[in-house]
Amino acid sequence: MMAYQDNVVSLRDSSRDSASFSARPEFLRTVNACRQALLKTLPVLNAEFYANLDDALFKLADKAVSNTAQSRYFDTMRELRKQRDAMESRFNSSLLQHFDHFWRDGPSHQEADQLIHAFDCNEALLVAEADLEEELAVDNMVAKGEKAFFREIYALNERFAYIAYGAQVDSQKNPVAPAAIAAAFKGAALEFCQDVELRLLLFKRFELDVVLRIGAVYEEINGLLSRAGVLPNLSRHVVQRAPGGGAESGGQVEPEEMALFRVLQETLGRRREQSVETKLPGATLATADQVCDLLSGLQMRALSAGPAQPDIGALVRQELSVNARFVSQIEADTIDVIAMIFDFILDKSDLPDALAVLLARLQIPMLKVAIQDKRFFSNKTHPARRLLNSLARAAAHLNRSGDRGESALYAKVEEVVRRVVNEFDNDVRLFTELHEQFDAFLEGELQSSAGTEKRASETIQGREKLVYARQRVDQEIANSLAQVRSLPRDVVDLINGPWRDVLVLTLLRKGENSDDWRRAVLLIRSLVWSVQPKIARVERQSLLRAIPNLLKGLRNGLHEIAFDRHKMSAIFKRLQGYHLLCLRGDVPPRVIDGAQIKQLLERKRKEFDVVSEAPSHDLPGERFLDQADSLKVGDWINLLGKDGVTRRAKLSWRSEITGACLFVNHKGMKVSELRVETLARNLRDGKAKLLQDVNVPLTDRALNALFPDLPRALSD
Repeated sequence: MMAYQDNVVSLRDSSRDSASFSARPEFLRTVNACRQALLKTLPVLNAEFYANLDDALFKLADKAVSNTAQSRYFDTMRELRKQRDAMESRFNSSLLQHFDHFWRDGPSHQEADQLIHAFDCNEALLVAEADLEEELAVDNMVAKGEKAFFREIYALNERFAYIAYGAQVDSQKNPVAPAAIAAAFKGAALEFCQDVELRLLLFKRFELDVVLRIGAVYEEINGLLSRAGVLPNLSRHVVQRAPGGGAESGGQVEPEEMALFRVLQETLGRRREQSVETKLPGATLATADQVCDLLSGLQMRALSAGPAQPDIGALVRQELSVNARFVSQIEADTIDVIAMIFDFILDKSDLPDALAVLLARLQIPMLKVAIQDKRFFSNKTHPARRLLNSLARAAAHLNRSGDRGESALYAKVEEVVRRVVNEFDNDVRLFTELHEQFDAFLEGELQSSAGTEKRASETIQGREKLVYARQRVDQEIANSLAQVRSLPRDVVDLINGPWRDVLVLTLLRKGENSDDWRRAVLLIRSLVWSVQPKIARVERQSLLRAIPNLLKGLRNGLHEIAFDRHKMSAIFKRLQGYHLLCLRGDVPPRVIDGAQIKQLLERKRKEFDVVSEAPSHDLPGERFLDQADSLKVGDWINLLGKDGVTRRAKLSWRSEITGACLFVNHKGMKVSELRVETLARNLRDGKAKLLQDVNVPLTDRALNALFPDLPRALSD
């Protein structure tokens, strides 16, 4: 048995019987790196396979209907544990042997099916005795693996073929494809497991834990090859060959990522009354590269011509007809879909006009991307699509004018668009680079605007807290004096004046649940009680005991608000006189009744009322109130100001006390502060408009708007 752990491939093996195979020697190190990647991954997958197999057998034993069956499963578990190392070694050794033979003898000398027949005679007999059910299980395992990773396998086939100077490599000859992996495992299972039923269980578990999880090593090997210069620009929108060398639909099976574009084509086809293409006699079909070259020329001409957007489809067909060429139906449909997306951007996207025109200049570059790679329509993380979405999302927050001339954001969007138009040829890495730069710029803008927005929010929140504190103090004072029939006017003025300020300050600093707040409220009741005439001896004694603490509490509270010392002395001097009168059972002077007390409290309350908007009896209607109520923090609106200018504004904060809504612009600066009722009236009168789905990626919105049946068609 070969020591597969340390084996290294040699592409310069002079002992080869056949001189027909050769490989590019400059990729020797890369091929060996691919082998090491395979070697590193196999033990990990094998470990999970055997662990899950053990669990599966234990569950079968637990559900066994007889002791005999249960014992059989337990015996199998013990036997497999004993055979595990040998089986794993045989599997790894067989697969790596196949890998090494491929690179020494070439793909024509070693196919996956030959692995099983490469063993000794006893093994061959075991293979011959395998029943049809086993063969179907292995075939099914291979088919599922090829379907799951057909793009990665296709790329490996192409890259292996390139290293082998163009030798034909398919998924049956590829030494790391599912067929090779399944064949190596089948050989190990045939040698060490004689029970057909158990082998079927092994195959199913191996399919789940190894074959369908091998994708990571495929990606790693493709990455190694690409970085080493083996077809680094290999297109990934590939097709899958049908199993067994046959083909479906004319020899090719459509990739899943083409599904969305196929549905788009079908939808366009239903909309057309006749074919879009008129082929001139003798005209030849233009290749995708020729169409892209033509678009590059149009791109430069459009750049010099200015912002107007021509009918790209008509221009392409006109230019091609000059050279007696026509565009294929696939490319025609691609042109139409891209044109419709950019028509949506200009007419229905809610983007500011200046920004919509600016982004429309990306139509030709995006069309080139879509022609080269139809995944543009289905892959939401496609570099070009991500950049377009990011630009549109940022632009959507600017005013209708685009804030041109004053906004760094507008200037940055303009810079990115200019670079795409000037620099993009066919390398989509430009979009990744620009997206990263634009994201970094937005992050800086976000940090700056967040600070400004926070300060605006804190200002209004502070005012709202003050409003709440005053309302709460009004309530406590009113409750404390509700049952009072009469009080000296000086005492009412003390409670309704400086002591009101003490209560507000205490509530803001300490909160409603603090002892300081409770003591400050109770002191009102103590003060009211202290200036009522005391007739009984016990009342007089209680008052004498209470006066020191009462005066101390008043003095401490008034000190907290920095109350004037002279005024404080005058108040305490008058209180002393009132207390002496009350101790004798007399009524203090300047007494006012309960009705007058209520008038004084109401007058004071109105002094501090914060009325940001005049009350209105113009009810906006339930529908518009619901719209205003449902607006969430982070939602954007167009808002007509009193100066007649419409601005884009984001709901930054909503008060739970007054219902006031704070709106800010993209820089975090306050745009407006409105009550919910006023916002509802503005929505009703057309002075405010909710910007729907402004945070939904632009291309998603465009496709959903243009093809509303698309999600249902894809699910069908």
